[in-house]
Amino acid sequence: MSKQFFLSLNRELILYGYNLRLKLTKEEERILNYRNGIRAAIKRETNLSEEPFFDQLQSMYEGSKIPLLSSSTSFELFKRYSRNKAVFSCLIYLSKKLGASKLVDSPVYWDLVIQHINLNAKDTLESKKPALNLLVSLSKKLLNTENTERFINLFKFILNNTTDGIYACLQRYELGVNIRGHQINWAEPIAIKKLFHLFTYLQKQNASPAAFEFLCIELVPHLNEKLFVEEGDLFVDFIIQLYEYITIERLFTLNFQKLTTLYSIYRINPSVFEKVDYEVINKKFEDKWQGKALDFYRFHVYSSILIEDLFRSWGISIYFTCNFISGKLSYSEEQWLNELIRGGNLVYRKDLPFTVSKKLAHVFNTLPGSFDASSIQGTVTDGLIKTALFEHTGDLNYVLYVHRFIRNVNESEFWIKTAMFLHRQGLRVETGGIGELFDYIRYQVFTLNRTIDFSKKKLRNLQQDVEAWHVELNNARRYGHQGLVKLPDYGITTYSHEKQGKHYIIKQLKTNKELIEEGAALKHCVGLYTSHCLQNGSFIFSLRELKVNEKEETEEIRCVTIELNRNRIIQKKGQYNRSCKAFELAIISAWMREHKIAC
Repeated sequence: MSKQFFLSLNRELILYGYNLRLKLTKEEERILNYRNGIRAAIKRETNLSEEPFFDQLQSMYEGSKIPLLSSSTSFELFKRYSRNKAVFSCLIYLSKKLGASKLVDSPVYWDLVIQHINLNAKDTLESKKPALNLLVSLSKKLLNTENTERFINLFKFILNNTTDGIYACLQRYELGVNIRGHQINWAEPIAIKKLFHLFTYLQKQNASPAAFEFLCIELVPHLNEKLFVEEGDLFVDFIIQLYEYITIERLFTLNFQKLTTLYSIYRINPSVFEKVDYEVINKKFEDKWQGKALDFYRFHVYSSILIEDLFRSWGISIYFTCNFISGKLSYSEEQWLNELIRGGNLVYRKDLPFTVSKKLAHVFNTLPGSFDASSIQGTVTDGLIKTALFEHTGDLNYVLYVHRFIRNVNESEFWIKTAMFLHRQGLRVETGGIGELFDYIRYQVFTLNRTIDFSKKKLRNLQQDVEAWHVELNNARRYGHQGLVKLPDYGITTYSHEKQGKHYIIKQLKTNKELIEEGAALKHCVGLYTSHCLQNGSFIFSLRELKVNEKEETEEIRCVTIELNRNRIIQKKGQYNRSCKAFELAIISAWMREHKIAC
């Protein structure tokens, strides 16, 4: 159908209405029927005059290379025109930017543009230009008249950059539900050049349109971020290098976040990626993935397996692996990891909490060894301490129990040596009283600045000293603090629990006075824990039963004292340091679950 015929006939209808000359050629009749079809569809949609629309349509065809649109596409254009008249300016601008590209003459291309272009009431040509420029760049780079429809999701993603539009695009790849986080920030022009470097590589690899679409969806929203602005070329080189190993088919298992995580390893030492058996990784992934429905799980699984094998092949401890994947490395631990990625050794680090021998570093990096899966928990620093304890004692049960009482990592070297000496003298978990013994030693050494010669002080004598010390605790003046001292607040409210018709609460003790009262009532040493709370990050809670007395007053009957440190329970003791009863453990477990506290 001739565009020129339409322009001529439409101009005549605009000027003279429907008082046309009686005799029309067959081509003119087809054009008239075509226009009448559009007009009829508009009349069904609205009572407004269609003439302004046909006037704008005339101007668009005269001022651009846009081909004559189908009736259905023209009607779609009218619907967008009725919401925002700037749509015509956008189409003309897009046509001019395409220049000599064959796409400018493609009805399919313009069908997709009009179908997906979205303008809200406040949009203007100026506000839409960044999106249009991006589409032009991608169109010239990726599209031709034969493959346009295969890239339909690019049109959805770029032109309909709304929650609904992006969701429609992301849904294809099941990228999750956090759609707003994927929206493009159009405030600044997007530099697409670096991304095209990657596209050129993909084209040489005969990648499918889905690969380009996926990368657009994942990378375009981040092109204005610091990573691309400052390191875009290196980041793209990393992706290309990575795909040399994992193939294009694994593209969909790594979203932008995971690519960034892997890049943080690559930028330190690219050769880390060379030692891994990627076929083994793919097999592990398939075994774990097994077609699960949630793709965020897919991303997590593949990247986790890849990082595990990267670190294992490079001789890096599983403690680093777990904390790196979960993003829980401290600043110091990040520096230790970077040293290892560069091929260094922890032995030479001066900022470790204690001196690490070559043997200890080797054992730490080759875990699990004698450690079971449940033992490999906690921070990298926790792992170093536990490994050192195990090297000196060979008693994993003892290691895990003792480690709970090392609250200040700066004191870890002292406690490792102390635990070793005590173990040699017969201290075991089965012996009991380890917590009380460590409290006594901590008080003597770090509060009173006294020295204990463990080569001369036998375990039996220390235990006697602990018993004598407990007697002295009845005098509050000896607790080390005068007056009222407020303790740090853990930030959770009092917990209530009903069990077998009885009412229990777990509340935090927030002053030294409350600690003293708790210790005096239950005949244990929590009264001395003020310094633990102020300096070593401990929080003390009390499990109590609520009872109504004869005066109809509610009394709190103390049952168990609980110590938290680093969001885990260090110890929980009843009167005279007794162990918890079954019902008390059940209440404490329910409280832990509610507040995600570890044991």
